Amino acid sequence: MATLNLSQGLSVVIPVANMSGKLHFLEAMINDAMRHSIKLIIVHDKHDDATSDELSELIYSRQNGHVTFLEGKFGNPGETRNHGLLFCETDWVTFWDSDDQVYVENYIDMLNETILSDAKLGIGLIGVSKEKHYARSDKIESDSSLILQIANFPGFTRMIYHKSILKENIFPDLRFGEDLVFLAALNVKFTDSHIYNHEVYRYFVGNEYQATSSKPTPEQITKLLGLLISLFKAPATINQQFVVALIVKIVLSRSKNREIFFDIASNPKLFTKILIIFLKNPSFVFGAIRYFLLNRPKVVSVIHAE
Repeated sequence: MATLNLSQGLSVVIPVANMSGKLHFLEAMINDAMRHSIKLIIVHDKHDDATSDELSELIYSRQNGHVTFLEGKFGNPGETRNHGLLFCETDWVTFWDSDDQVYVENYIDMLNETILSDAKLGIGLIGVSKEKHYARSDKIESDSSLILQIANFPGFTRMIYHKSILKENIFPDLRFGEDLVFLAALNVKFTDSHIYNHEVYRYFVGNEYQATSSKPTPEQITKLLGLLISLFKAPATINQQFVVALIVKIVLSRSKNREIFFDIASNPKLFTKILIIFLKNPSFVFGAIRYFLLNRPKVVSVIHAE
């Protein structure tokens, strides 16, 4: 059994909202946390009393010191996670969702290897399940395409983070794409991360209560792109190329079904700014476009049932 490096420790922030009757994966996370001395910070964005009651029963019936239970009205997953981060006292942090499956021993192995490699970020593999279909993210290669590999299917829940690279209120007030802004704002270069080519997380799609079921609106897309552009221009941003790669990926994805035209119509000035960024970075942008077109992730095919 994998043993957690207790000298540095691991905390997990788990946002929960509208999950009454659907807490079986969270129950497994709590049981694993008790076995492995992992600290869980469960933050309930309260919309209903039923979820609150079930969470209280699930957590307090175990009488253990590994779980901190918080409640409030936050309005979106990003603000919920920001609140949870305030209560993390360990050196290392990660983020799980209450409706997914976690391979805890692999997380612990990834953490121990990351500490030994003196890195501040560990990146594992993520699996995606939809009905009877399953795929795992591609093996990560530590080469010049690493930034594009991550941008192609980010999966921030498959990573572990040293607290020193997390800025205050690092998650934005978004209902879509907050994870992309979070990764773009990390105070570390992805090329300095530790790669762990084993599956640590299983992501489930296709359930009506999951955020993945909802298509983003043009307003949500333009708000996301606006934040990424602001990060690109910020002097303190370390991962400028990664930000550009994310913008390219979003534009390509929205172009597939011509949704990009509605996005442009909703905010033409924003897309003028994107065009200028692309024109100032032509070599990297064309390389990113080529990479994304030639390397469609298998997990994306599962998500879209292709």
